[in-house]
Amino acid sequence: MAVVGPAAGYVLGGQFLTVYINAPEILPARYGIQVDSDLWLGGWWIGFLLAGSLCMLISWPIMAFPTQLPGAKAIKASRVSEAVGTVEVAGGFGQLKDLPRAVKVLALNPTFVALSIAGATEGILLAGFATFTPKFLENQFSMTASFAALIVGFVAVTAGGGGTLLGGWIIKRLHLSCSGILKMCIIFSVVCLLSCFTFVISCPNIKFAGVNVDYTNKSLVLSKPSLLSTCNQECGCQDVDYNPICGTNKIMYFSPCHAGCSNMVEGQDGVKVFQGCRCVSPPSPIPLQGDPRLAPDAALLEKCPTACLLMPMFLAIFFVTMLLTFIISLPALSGTLRCVPDSHRSFALGLQWIVIRLLGTIPGPILFGALFDHTCVLWQSNCGREGACKSYDNFYMSRYMMAISVLFKFLSTILYVVSWWLYKPPPRPPSRRHQHDLTLPSPGTPSCTPRNASKDHQGGRELQGIDNLAVDLT
Repeated sequence: MAVVGPAAGYVLGGQFLTVYINAPEILPARYGIQVDSDLWLGGWWIGFLLAGSLCMLISWPIMAFPTQLPGAKAIKASRVSEAVGTVEVAGGFGQLKDLPRAVKVLALNPTFVALSIAGATEGILLAGFATFTPKFLENQFSMTASFAALIVGFVAVTAGGGGTLLGGWIIKRLHLSCSGILKMCIIFSVVCLLSCFTFVISCPNIKFAGVNVDYTNKSLVLSKPSLLSTCNQECGCQDVDYNPICGTNKIMYFSPCHAGCSNMVEGQDGVKVFQGCRCVSPPSPIPLQGDPRLAPDAALLEKCPTACLLMPMFLAIFFVTMLLTFIISLPALSGTLRCVPDSHRSFALGLQWIVIRLLGTIPGPILFGALFDHTCVLWQSNCGREGACKSYDNFYMSRYMMAISVLFKFLSTILYVVSWWLYKPPPRPPSRRHQHDLTLPSPGTPSCTPRNASKDHQGGRELQGIDNLAVDLT
């Protein structure tokens, strides 16, 4: 549920973003602002209000649960310990003075330490993906923010829920021991590392006048943004806010002012059409009859669409990446609980989550955000101060996403290998089968063995060989 919950929140959050932030007090349709406009502000606060109310309702039945569920003591007594080493620390950890001793015991457990740091590296990627994958889709494939959040939520729900269930099913089906679980984490982490190269898929940048193409020479690539040109220098566009339009020449402009437009009309479907845009095309002396958007000097109040068709391929491989990531999540948790003594399990899980938060999920979005800022090619400036980024370089955005994904997935793979390499299972108790082999025959027992007994003994050895093979695999 910890996986499905945030993923479902993305789906609902994407729907909440289609509601205007001040609705119903302000109707954005009056001002010509649509959901796909960069001036649209979604109702981000609706999710907090709904989630907070649900948490208050659910907290009441949770408080009615007892300290231990029926049968907990019997299950604990029958459980076979797979902790590193066999020494149990005497006493419990119910007092604050026992905290340093408990931390020392876990810090000296190399498997637990390696799994905790591996969880932190996975947390960096998951938190970064959750925060910036919608922005990645929005810029690479010209999506709206709400639709990009909906797509990411759908992928997270299906891949997260399916991966978690599949990981648990594999452990149960193969009856994996702690060592086998760590091997499973290594195998799926290596495959997931290969799938991270999906971020090499990128779409070409939209032609943006004054940012990556020149106003006059449309084939000239600019090294530094320059939004002013001879076609708009008399319009006074220095303090105009970002309001992108797409000209009939398939080039995007910062605002109607920067395109040199002189008039605005409403198209047949209610879309605003700007006319007389001198930067798009020289004005025609003959007025155009019919749809105004067909005029050579016209522009629409929207971003230019992209002709990139790589989105299905990217989403398919990204789904595999998320599926493999969540397949590892449950085995890593199970390995953590098995490699520590029973008396340390609750504290070990809490300490591990602190490490994951401090080293993973908290700095993850900050690190991804810094990389995204390095790909920005146009910053919004107000009163001489730098504001939000308005345009990114798609090529460098995809390469940075691929680099950080491969780097941290490689680190987590190495840490899983270290956790398996340093894991020392407790010694196995002598089995009843071996005890039978060491028993001497009683006096008076015939030295000859019946034929049926010989067959049974041979079959027993065959079963013993199968059991040994299963132990080697796990």
